[in-house]
Amino acid sequence: LLPGSREPFDPDASSTNIIELERERGLESAVYLGHSFDVGKVNVNYGFRYSALHNFGPGEVFRYQNDIPSDTAITDTITFSNGELINSFTTFEPRLAVSWKINKKSSIKVAFSRNAQYIHLISNTISPAPTDIWKLTDDYIPPLVADQYSLGLYKSFKDDQWQFSSEVYYKDITNNIQYRNGADLVFNENIETELIIGNARAYGWEIYLGKQRGKLQGWLSYTLSRAESKITENNQERFIPENFDKTHDFSTSWNLDLTERLSASTNFIFNTGIPVTLPTDKYILDENRGLNMLKLLSNFMNFIPFKVKLFDKKQ
Repeated sequence: LLPGSREPFDPDASSTNIIELERERGLESAVYLGHSFDVGKVNVNYGFRYSALHNFGPGEVFRYQNDIPSDTAITDTITFSNGELINSFTTFEPRLAVSWKINKKSSIKVAFSRNAQYIHLISNTISPAPTDIWKLTDDYIPPLVADQYSLGLYKSFKDDQWQFSSEVYYKDITNNIQYRNGADLVFNENIETELIIGNARAYGWEIYLGKQRGKLQGWLSYTLSRAESKITENNQERFIPENFDKTHDFSTSWNLDLTERLSASTNFIFNTGIPVTLPTDKYILDENRGLNMLKLLSNFMNFIPFKVKLFDKKQ
């Protein structure tokens, strides 16, 4: 991973410092075994996946007092040479799906799966420009693990011309990344001090209806869902909406064959917006309420004496 660098426009400027964040090197690997068999009208599909991440030097790892990341509690810095193993992580990821064929037209499916994620996208919209930072799992940012459960009903009718499905799901997420109040993520050499590792959940109901044959073909779908993070406030735990939480999501698409060479199509999408935090206070400055944020941002960008390079992930 190439996190990025900050360089002054004037290389002779003595009042500005060059910052180049340390590269990260990792090797992700996995082995998988799957098997499927039938017992009467029941189909069983199961698998086992064993995944791992190994981090390699060169690099520096900070140690903190009581293993709690904090800018003011760094107790030691360990240096690793090129190719030296820094740490490793492994996850056992089982999965199981059982389908029961009620008849030729209907079936019920229940499934469970576990998935691990060793690379994290850390996003920040507080800075003048939105910042996306890729970060490998390390001693203070463990792999994200998601356990998903689902139950679905599937049915076809009118000689398989129409397809219908309805499914409910629940996803339990551990080691989910959240941010401290006022987190500073831009060119932060020990970014783990600005993060909070917690839990999250996502659950919902999906329904789908599609027409597969005929002059008129198309589908419509609707999803009712929630995505929430667990936080601790005043010694009490509660759930708050995640940034990508969208309660309602409806979409439909249809195509009509008018002739052999002419067709017409239509699409419609509706969904509710992502969560937003509205202002709770106001202030008066020079007899004006608030500030002209666009003008303030423009002045700030003209003043800043740096050119910034932000790299996407590299493999």
